[in-house]
Amino acid sequence: MKKVLAEKAHTELQYQFSCAQNAFLKQQINPHLLFNSLNAIYNTVYQSSPEDSKSVLLLSEIMRYSFEESGPDGRVSLDNELAQLKKLIELNSYRFDYPVVVDLDIHGNPTKYTIIPLILITLTENMFNHGDLRFSPRSVNIEIDNAGRMIFITKNVPKRIRQSNENTHIGLANTRLRLEYAYPGSHILNIIETDELFTLELTINLQL
Repeated sequence: MKKVLAEKAHTELQYQFSCAQNAFLKQQINPHLLFNSLNAIYNTVYQSSPEDSKSVLLLSEIMRYSFEESGPDGRVSLDNELAQLKKLIELNSYRFDYPVVVDLDIHGNPTKYTIIPLILITLTENMFNHGDLRFSPRSVNIEIDNAGRMIFITKNVPKRIRQSNENTHIGLANTRLRLEYAYPGSHILNIIETDELFTLELTINLQL
């Protein structure tokens, strides 16, 4: 019994450390400075190109979401996370010098569930950073069943020339760590990579 309690206390301490570390990283950028700067840039760009200013607005909204406080359980509305995901996809359509159309397919009712923030956004951003989006597939598929299970799948063609990216490895490692803390034994994250196709599949029990 004592061993079980000690392990539980250790796990709780690790979780609190992870939360504190995440909060520390967020504080490295002053939110007021960031949003005031983005607002000034938006106003300047809008005067000369209203269409191009949309990308600044989207970036500002996504960044604001990343700084928002989550609920007492560390989670946010799944519906809100998906709304930001759509903005991320739209934002990246301005990023490349060729048309990028991502096939986004969502099935199920996200309004009933919560999720730890930025998980889906981080995993989707990985596709934009390392995929050759000139070619299909470039897809994000999300299915939420009535039992609260969500299956999230991205597929893309990997870039032919691959460079070691430490930030990507850190990002995926942190994502795995956050999932372990929030959904112990109730999630599966699989990555299958070949020369022709990169597939990421995340399954989470959102009812927990």
